[in-house]
Parts: sequence; structure tokens; C-alpha cells
Amino acid sequence: MVLQVGAALLAFSPSLALLAFLVSRRAQLLIIAISAGVVWLCAILVVAVLWSVLGLGTKYFWVVLIGSLSQEVGRMLLVRAYRRVERVVSKAIDAQPSTSETAHFALHDASASIAAGFGFGTMHVVIMYGSILAASTGPATLYAESCTSVPLIIVSGNAS
Repeated sequence: MVLQVGAALLAFSPSLALLAFLVSRRAQLLIIAISAGVVWLCAILVVAVLWSVLGLGTKYFWVVLIGSLSQEVGRMLLVRAYRRVERVVSKAIDAQPSTSETAHFALHDASASIAAGFGFGTMHVVIMYGSILAASTGPATLYAESCTSVPLIIVSGNAS
């Protein structure tokens, strides 16, 4: 049990730190992070569907190419949607003269980019590492052939 907790902390600590110190501070950043996570899930869904429909099997070059392109298209669509929402909110704030001087939608800074990256990265770690962590709850410890001295969940947690 201690091994699983330590491995989970190893894999999820960067995400937890970003959530605690940056993303949870403003609701807009949390919405951006959740949206980015959903975009990552949709990109992986596109890859999985194309992999099964096209019968790519072990043709990993095409899987990696389609995966990279789908993630980048998803990021581009997320940025476009973000900019569109930002324009709409700015117009709505400017239309109200009593709040136009004090209210602003300041998400054109590094925190919005970090929140989007947090969403992509956290969803990646949850999906890719969560299954390994869940499978490691049995009575035995699994070791990788390439590293026989360190358990697989530690190696995978370090790589996540």
C-alpha cells in the first residue's frame, strides 16, 4: 500500500501543486483546465477510433502521426474557442458602463496557458498512469524487463 501511495504522489504531485497554487485561485483558470482536459480526451478518442477503423495495428508511425496531429488540432480549436469567448465576455463587460472600469476578463497572461497545459497534462497522467496504478494493487510487485531493480509503478510514475 505504501508503494502505491508513494508512486501516486510521484506521478500526481506536479498536478496537485499546480492545482493548489495556481489553477484553483480563479474559477476561469479551472474552466480552462477542464476544457483542455476534455480536448485531450477527444483527441485520444479520435486516435483510438481511427486506429480501430483503419486497422493500424502495429503501424505505430501512423498512430503517432495521427495522435500528434489530433492533439495539435484540438489545442488550436481550444485557443480559437478561448479567444471567441474572451471577445464575447469583453463586449458584455464593456456594454455595462457601471462596471467597465473595474471589471475585466484578464486571462491574456501566462496563467491561462499554464492552466491549459495543466489540463492536458493532468488528463494524460490520469489516463495513462491511472490504469497502471490501479493494476498494481495486488499482492505482488511487477518489475519491468528493462529495469529489474525498480517496480514498474515507480518507473511509470517517474515518466509521467
